[in-house]
Amino acid sequence: MAASDCSASLHDVIGTRPRGDDARHGRDLICPAMELPPRRLETLLLAGDPAGARAGLEALGLRVERALVIATAAAYIGAEQATVHAHEALAGFASDIDDAALVHRRDLDGFVFDGHADLVYFTQGSGLHLMSVLRGSNLLEQLHPRIVVAVGESAMATTDPMVDPRGGAPTIGLGLEQGFCVLAGDAALPQAALRTKALLGREHALVALDAGSWLLCDATSLVGRDCRWVGDPPAGFEVS
Repeated sequence: MAASDCSASLHDVIGTRPRGDDARHGRDLICPAMELPPRRLETLLLAGDPAGARAGLEALGLRVERALVIATAAAYIGAEQATVHAHEALAGFASDIDDAALVHRRDLDGFVFDGHADLVYFTQGSGLHLMSVLRGSNLLEQLHPRIVVAVGESAMATTDPMVDPRGGAPTIGLGLEQGFCVLAGDAALPQAALRTKALLGREHALVALDAGSWLLCDATSLVGRDCRWVGDPPAGFEVS
């Protein structure tokens, strides 16, 4: 199974439905409208690492008033450092940046955020822990973000199914995106990615996010830079 390059530009993509030759820009990948389940948010930015998240935000050209950094995934493996990296990635893209200490599911019971967050940023860490804390919660409905940024294993946790990074098998995820599965970190290494694709079969497309890569998902298109489709991308994707 081959891994195809997923480079892309946001030129004439956001808010449009590119077709045919108009959707091709050199090595860019632009994915026009697909029949996917209804979305729960406006934009989802998945990144291999904080540098990829910043690059994706730069390509998006979005500036927001309030951002909220949630380091749940890094609760037991360096939440403070992960939060610092998140602030660095968001610098210049948000007027105000807040942090939320949501380590356990019980922390959601008393969580109150004044107003709403235009952008929510899930840091690197354990995607399985993030999923276990947030699955079935109304956190995003409470915050009403325009965009969600998820980095590393947190990006893996956003889909349903998600890929279990411990062995590459599919398991229950958050379900913010259901058209494909995501790999990041060691799980995105070529041999591990091929194993995961074999476990997923043809039913689910699979994209690998390396360091510095990003994938932007809105209601009508997917656009990425330096990510890799493992096997065939979903039907309807334009690859060049």
